[in-house]
Amino acid sequence: MSEPLFSLVMCIHGVEDYVYAAVTSLLEQDFKDFELILIDDKTADRSMLRALRAAGSDERVRIIHNKENLGLPASRNRGIDAARGRYIAFPDAEDTALPGYLSAAANAIKTTNSDIVVEGVTEDFFNRRGDISYSKRHVPESARFPSKQTDGMGIFKDDNRAHVVQFLETYDLMHHVYTKFFKSELIGETRFETKQHYSEDFFFTLEMFERAQSICVLANTFYVYKRHLRRQKQLSLTKGTFIERHRRIAASQLHQEENNIDTLASRQFLGALYMRYIMAELARMQDPAAHKTKEERQKWFAFLHEDPLFDLLVTQTSPDKHVTPRLYHALLTSGWKAGAFWVARAVAFLKSFGPGNYARTQE
Repeated sequence: MSEPLFSLVMCIHGVEDYVYAAVTSLLEQDFKDFELILIDDKTADRSMLRALRAAGSDERVRIIHNKENLGLPASRNRGIDAARGRYIAFPDAEDTALPGYLSAAANAIKTTNSDIVVEGVTEDFFNRRGDISYSKRHVPESARFPSKQTDGMGIFKDDNRAHVVQFLETYDLMHHVYTKFFKSELIGETRFETKQHYSEDFFFTLEMFERAQSICVLANTFYVYKRHLRRQKQLSLTKGTFIERHRRIAASQLHQEENNIDTLASRQFLGALYMRYIMAELARMQDPAAHKTKEERQKWFAFLHEDPLFDLLVTQTSPDKHVTPRLYHALLTSGWKAGAFWVARAVAFLKSFGPGNYARTQE
């Protein structure tokens, strides 16, 4: 294979229950001009055996074996180094793609020649029995596209280009790197951060968006993101998650200011997102597995109110009409620690029954 349109980089580690379906869903795409690069990140289970079984003798599949466990960001970087395609995407080994995943992106590239193509995503939330308890579609509304190529294809370029970050955040699509196709020459020497455990997708994407001249957003959803309890539990208890989320909010605010699109409405939006992250951290600290003392929780709460970003995006703004951000705002700005921790415990309780329960409350 010389130069396919797409290089699909999939990293494999500890996913033996899901990777067969993930690989199969890509090889069965109705668009065929791609290579699939499987990165074996020194997995100790049967993940690679299942991936190889799914791959069969398909010549589009390439295998790279890490000599040691490098982690997801570094493994993706190895995939970028090896990629031969004009565009690179990063489907996950726990997820599946519907047949139109690649053909929709290929059509957008043919039509617009954009530097980046973005698709929507469907999140499937699984319960403890392994059944889908709830599904949520994150699909951009074509009526809100600043410029349309077709009814379901929006273009962000020129003066509208910088608005794409908050536009995608509205639909929870900034952190889903799986549904973004980046032109290889746009990526250049840029790579995923390898020293962070969380949000490396966001910062890679943000850099790409700030560099791109044209971004095509599609009002579709051909990618299924699987929210298994194992994946959610790992994230909810990971130490340092809030630090990375705080860094993400700061980067978004900087993006707004540097591109002269910083408004009260944009701050209100980021404030609502920041409050969600704050309450998630309070919920994490309520979990006995987090090993947080009462004094540590109180100290963290006090630090929060000294944070200039909290003052700018939360204290100095008022929430919209939705009940959840109004409740969070009232609790966090009043300084009523007991109330904030009580609500956080309620959030943790909802999440204990599965991530889908909490997601429903955000509707």
